[in-house]
Amino acid sequence: MNDRIFIDSNILVYSIDDNEPKKQSVANKIIWQLAEDGGTISTQVL
Repeated sequence: MNDRIFIDSNILVYSIDDNEPKKQSVANKIIWQLAEDGGTISTQVL
């Protein structure tokens, strides 16, 4: 099976939001984990 994992736009927004440090930290962890596992960002999210 060749399923792809997509990242939601909210994760990208939280990763740069300095006003929500807890959410920013979690979002960055998710992004790094997905990068290691071959995650994908769709063109619609960008």
